[in-house]
Amino acid sequence: MANKIKITDNFYFTADSDQYILVECSEREKIDRKTRKPTGEIGQYEDILGYYSSIEVLIRGCRKIMVREKVSDGSLDTIDDIVGYMNNINDRLDNILSKVEDY
Repeated sequence: MANKIKITDNFYFTADSDQYILVECSEREKIDRKTRKPTGEIGQYEDILGYYSSIEVLIRGCRKIMVREKVSDGSLDTIDDIVGYMNNINDRLDNILSKVEDY
């Protein structure tokens, strides 16, 4: 996917003529298609996470996904952890939004 703009961590966005597209980019172990077993090689991947009508809505969607992923992988396991993480990403993403809204 061409022309990705970094939001934070592994999250990027791009756009087409109709919408903004939220993308997660990272690395993971490659899987052999025939055997369905790990190959030991690390490869780049891109997952499309959603389509949005505006950058503001895209940022809100990104925020929800970031928290959900951290809870799912066990990085956040108490309410205090979740609140602290949400405050951190809210500050970072609100900073990004404030720059976008000025235009």
